[in-house]
Amino acid sequence: MPEGRAKVCSVTDRNTVEKYEDCVGEWWNADNPSQRWPGALKRDTAIGWWELTLFYEGEASGQWVHGVVLSGETFYGATSAGAVTLHAANKSSESSREAAGPLKTVKYTSEVWHAFDAFLGGHVAHDTRWGSIDVDVPLAWEWFSPTVLEPVRGGLDDLRYESLECDSDGVGVALWRGTSSTTGRKTTSVEGIVGYSFRKEGGITTDEVEQRLLAIENLHHVLFKEPMSADIWRLSSPDGDDAPQQVFKVDGRGATIPKPSLADPYISTDNVDFEVFLPRWINLHLAAKKWPTLAPPPGGAGWVQTQVVESVNAVEALTREHLQLEVPASKLESEILSLAPTLGSRARRHLQYLLGIHRTTLDKRLTAAALLLGEASAVWLLGDKMEHWATVVARARNDLAHGLTPRGGLGDNPTVLIAVLQSVRVVQWLAMLRLAGFDNGRGNSDAELLVDSDGHEVIAHRNSALAHHLHDVRRFRADWQTWEGLTQ
Repeated sequence: MPEGRAKVCSVTDRNTVEKYEDCVGEWWNADNPSQRWPGALKRDTAIGWWELTLFYEGEASGQWVHGVVLSGETFYGATSAGAVTLHAANKSSESSREAAGPLKTVKYTSEVWHAFDAFLGGHVAHDTRWGSIDVDVPLAWEWFSPTVLEPVRGGLDDLRYESLECDSDGVGVALWRGTSSTTGRKTTSVEGIVGYSFRKEGGITTDEVEQRLLAIENLHHVLFKEPMSADIWRLSSPDGDDAPQQVFKVDGRGATIPKPSLADPYISTDNVDFEVFLPRWINLHLAAKKWPTLAPPPGGAGWVQTQVVESVNAVEALTREHLQLEVPASKLESEILSLAPTLGSRARRHLQYLLGIHRTTLDKRLTAAALLLGEASAVWLLGDKMEHWATVVARARNDLAHGLTPRGGLGDNPTVLIAVLQSVRVVQWLAMLRLAGFDNGRGNSDAELLVDSDGHEVIAHRNSALAHHLHDVRRFRADWQTWEGLTQ
């Protein structure tokens, strides 16, 4: 492994982080460094935050007695584990108690503050520019196509390193993996290590990484059909910088580590041009007016009806961002538009807006999204008349979004709503892969994603959860027309 390359989330890293998860020390506010108080820090992964309890002598006053505001504070700590920084901390409570001593009774107050992230190993500003930021996203090794490092699973004796790199609007992103050896008294063990590295000329901030990392986590979710998230970032300072050389940014929630039923991703890095694909995928998120929602957050699934509305909204937003639907005006629309010159400018704009909504209805947008898979692929997945599917999905979303009971008794039939939800998510995921540049190895941006020229199934990695899920959705091909009839 090349010198200076971070070893992401190794056992050593996690052992270092664990020392901070329940520690005590001296704390001060960034705006008032001369006044310091004892305090205890602990990580509550169940709730998803870091909790700092400060103690001082005196009565509770109902406000921050040291002259700073109640939220968005930065605290620095010198703890038993090392230096700590908490940014954007919010005060949640305070309480007082009396402690009886030999000479007098003293009143003490404790204040509880919460922050979602902690910077462990240094006192750093929020806008610090780091030489590199490395993050281990779960299942990154599996997404990286099998290459010379694959034998590490069987024991590899030497150290190797490889990477795939791209540029995301000035931010260098590298997916890398290597091996690390640990020598014991009698044996030497070799483990595989993997991560994403983010760099930028002049240094990179955590804000510049955050949304790119969320987009990458979304990609991994699609590839493995499992939600996942990283919790430890390794922040490295440039050589010669006065800042600490190694700091960990640690999410209070803890990592979401999936255990997929099938280990293969839907596609791997050898199925795409990584240098083109990943920046496009990230840009699908950064350039979107509404952040693409691919699934509910962990623990936030809620009702199927709510998920239907959110998932269909996500597909509609995707088509508005990336597809220009060419729908000719009807005879009635032409007659209405002929009256536009008689209206004021504001009324004309409003009229054109309303007609545009009418012309590009939700069912038309859903059909356009499905066609991104290729017409034959959409038919293979949704049936000979995918318009039936689009109509059922649009009517279900519109009824649910307006607080109405879905037409035709579909609200009482969980199979229909689950079919709607599963099909919409699959269409969204595949459409985004297409927009990012995936062409199923055809070398043509308009190529079919799911079938060949003879209509035979050609799915990327058949032994992946998403490939199996496609067949679950395909089972409903013959049902959409029946369900559409019920919603008339």
